[in-house]
Amino acid sequence: MVREDELIKILKNIAKLLELKGENPFKARAYINAADTIKKNNINIEEAVNNSTLADLKGFGEALQKKITEYVQTGKMSYYEKLKDEVPAGLFEITQIANIGPAKARKLYYDYNITSLDLLEKACEEDILKNIKGFGPKLQELILVSIQHKKASKGRYLQEKAAREAELLSNEIKKINGVDRVEITGDYRRFSETLNNINLLISTCEKTTEEKVKALLENYNSEIPIKVEFTDRNNFVWFLHQSSSSVIFNKEFEKFALSKGLSFKNDSIIFNNEKIVLKNEEELYKILNLQYIPPELREHPEAIEISKEFKIPDLIKNEDLKGVVHVHTNWSDGKNSIPEMADKTKELGFKYIVISDHSRSAAYAGGLSIESVIQQHKEIDNLNNQIEGFKIFKGIESDILPDGSLDYPEEVMKSFDVVIASVHSSFNMSKSEMTKRIIYALMNPFTHILGHPTGRLLLARPPYEVDIKDVIQAAADYGKVIEINCNPYRLDLSWENVIYAKEKGVKISINPDSHNSGTISDIFIGVKVARKGWLESKDVINCMDSIDFYEYIKSL
Repeated sequence: MVREDELIKILKNIAKLLELKGENPFKARAYINAADTIKKNNINIEEAVNNSTLADLKGFGEALQKKITEYVQTGKMSYYEKLKDEVPAGLFEITQIANIGPAKARKLYYDYNITSLDLLEKACEEDILKNIKGFGPKLQELILVSIQHKKASKGRYLQEKAAREAELLSNEIKKINGVDRVEITGDYRRFSETLNNINLLISTCEKTTEEKVKALLENYNSEIPIKVEFTDRNNFVWFLHQSSSSVIFNKEFEKFALSKGLSFKNDSIIFNNEKIVLKNEEELYKILNLQYIPPELREHPEAIEISKEFKIPDLIKNEDLKGVVHVHTNWSDGKNSIPEMADKTKELGFKYIVISDHSRSAAYAGGLSIESVIQQHKEIDNLNNQIEGFKIFKGIESDILPDGSLDYPEEVMKSFDVVIASVHSSFNMSKSEMTKRIIYALMNPFTHILGHPTGRLLLARPPYEVDIKDVIQAAADYGKVIEINCNPYRLDLSWENVIYAKEKGVKISINPDSHNSGTISDIFIGVKVARKGWLESKDVINCMDSIDFYEYIKSL
């Protein structure tokens, strides 16, 4: 079975290896473009090879087609293996650090004998790096932070990556005769932002079935470690609940259960000295006279106390969302047109979309000039005149400039229905400077929503220095909305900060930050963050219909 995400990773690594060898940049770029084409268009690469349609993809020449065909047929790409042999592993490793591109990496490796992350870290700690031309003290500090972040993240994987892997594997296991039930548990089911393994709970009564599952796993190529637990159908619910809860939650839950006469002994669930079989987790809670606690909330024992009082909120669900906020189009750095993004949004069952391309300071992302804003608004007006039962709002993702101001003069800002204010540059401010910058933007009467508030990229870039609690308090003080950015690499606000925002009365917008129509559905990842942050539909502005949404935005 070919996994597109692995092929995309290989193609991007080839590009980096070519750059490290000093090859023609256009040659390297071709592999990046190929990876982007596969990802943005959700290409089933195995089908493309089998149907001989690779050649139909833009930029897929004969040589690239041969390499991909080899990968599909053998699981390997000899060209990639050859490149890895030609480039020192330490040199490639150094390029995994933020702010170090191939040119800087080559300089460090060949001119200063910095051949590993450990040596790079040592060079930063000993103030060697800051004296090398092209670096300096500030970059040295950023590189050191990036190294430490990378080391701390080692062995962790994104929830989205784990989800794809776990669902594929789960479906394969379900095909094995003798398997009654398979559930993905652990950090995945509680929706931790990152996880270190995939946990599977499998119900079967046959030892031979266990052996078949183990044989499948031995031949299954997975970057993420897989842990499997077997049980029989009578005890499945007990272990499902246990394996879907944190250690500290489990400890308190089992203590409470024991006080009510429920325990697990001798491979059986015992209630009031009788063996019982549970149909589902809800029944487990009912026996204990507790309100059901969804897996996302099983982090801290406090949830048990709230459950005793039957005050667990009715958490937001996918179907509660009415509109999609924060999408980019080919007016800036998105792939699809406004009609294409609107059509996909309608197809997913939503009633409105907020187009929010980049503002003019984001030149790297094709930010809109004032003239482009005017032209885009004309297109949106024309489309709205043609569409019934669906609304396209005029939005912008305005850069928060270093001084905290937004990116257009007042007369332009007035023309937008929705303004999302985000930091995209000058990340290296002090904590107090960055906090003041963002709060100043929240004070702006044209700001409606704060985008990706901490700027983090999970497993890649730590948040910039900011007092996020002060920012959340400012949003409460000035009546502004904060985004849960649903990009799998961001998930920003974090669920912990979502809880704090709710406590302060700050409304949330669950936003996919889509740059192509295929990622609009990332909004449902954000729902999981919202649920883990204890949000109800009333806490989320895009659970409003289009009229109420617009009126709410205009009241800010």
